[in-house]
Amino acid sequence: DYFGQPGRTVPVVNVMARVEGSSSSGAIVLMAHYDTDPSTPGANDNSAAVATVLESARALTAGSAPDNDVILLFTDGEEPAPRFGSSDFVEGHPWMSDVGLVFNFEAIGGSGPSLLIDVSGPDRSMIDQYIAAVPHPAAFSFVTELSRLIGGSVTDFSEFRDVGVAGFDFAYMHGSPIYHTAADNVESVGLRSLQHHGSNALALTKHFGAMDLNESTDDSGVVFFTVGGSWVVRYTTVLAAALAVVLAFGFVGLYFSGSGVPSLRHLLLGARKTFLAVLTGSVVVSLFWWLLTLVRNSPGVWESYLYLVVLMAVGVLVFLGLVRRAERRSEQDLAGGALLVWVVLAALTGFALPGMSYLFLWPALVGLVVVATASVLSNRSGRFAGGVAVALPAAVVMIPAMDFFFQVAQPRPGNPDSQLVYLVAVTAFFGLLVVALLRPFWTSPFWGSNTTH
Repeated sequence: DYFGQPGRTVPVVNVMARVEGSSSSGAIVLMAHYDTDPSTPGANDNSAAVATVLESARALTAGSAPDNDVILLFTDGEEPAPRFGSSDFVEGHPWMSDVGLVFNFEAIGGSGPSLLIDVSGPDRSMIDQYIAAVPHPAAFSFVTELSRLIGGSVTDFSEFRDVGVAGFDFAYMHGSPIYHTAADNVESVGLRSLQHHGSNALALTKHFGAMDLNESTDDSGVVFFTVGGSWVVRYTTVLAAALAVVLAFGFVGLYFSGSGVPSLRHLLLGARKTFLAVLTGSVVVSLFWWLLTLVRNSPGVWESYLYLVVLMAVGVLVFLGLVRRAERRSEQDLAGGALLVWVVLAALTGFALPGMSYLFLWPALVGLVVVATASVLSNRSGRFAGGVAVALPAAVVMIPAMDFFFQVAQPRPGNPDSQLVYLVAVTAFFGLLVVALLRPFWTSPFWGSNTTH
């Protein structure tokens, strides 16, 4: 019977092998499901991951044995949910009692980085070990925060995570309109994505294979994001909350110490106008994207990015058109209001969703410092330099987030239930927030600056 449902049986055949360790403290599971949707060849979902695990096993057995056992688990019945093969292993296989760690590999597209989409176990220690192990980390805490917020990634990994097994879940997702279609063929497999999957699998297995899996570890919360493809910024969630408080008090201090300061009422009105303009532009972009996907439901990767650029231009025009209606007297209100929106978002996420807080914290913090340096903003070259200083952290943290939500928002004609095209509004929202933050550097006087109005 299928776990408490009398009369419902599901035949599954999991394929397993075990590499014995030299002095094992537990077993590491390298996992990929080998079944796929019947309508598709399944080259990416999930034959690429099967190849990843097989090649990792070949490399492991070609050298000296790791300290810990390694279980190669190829699950059946992942398509469709509720993940019959992994459930069967977790609930009933005798090897499960030895499992101390699991690495799962997936794909819902044909290219893109092997992205860390979920993590289980002691946060800080797991992320520290991941960064130490892999040569090219692709990890962003807003992704893992989002996974937890929605109850975890919907993969075989969740069966292990739900019973407390530590581990990582990886997937690449660019070009996901091929997901569960005949276009998911061998020709569609991105070799760089396959290589990234493989380097993660082998590096992590070797790294953790030499560790004591029973050793107690630091489970404090952590914020992290990859910069430049190899460097990961990370700090505790306690520090994230403290920085949010510093940012909020810094904004209040700047407000009360600046020259040409608008009234609190005008500042709040500026924030409201900014937020509503950003929100309206995001809704417009989302509506146009939804209409486009009705006509073109299988865009290529670069084709979809071209659409995004055009639609973001429309969103920017809508945003600028709305804020341009403000009178000259309210320009400083809009400049201060835009920064206030960022500060509020950083403060809220710093305490409620710390893994996402860095998206708003660092651009707002740099913006606050630049605006506080009133002399910098008193001439055109200074304002340009200030705008560049704010744009850099905004680009570093926001571009990966915009890209992630845009990939999630792709149409998937092979699996309409997974289509979340409306989430392109999040991509647009992030982009227009950046426009709102930067706009005063080329159009508006700042309160606290020497510019008069």
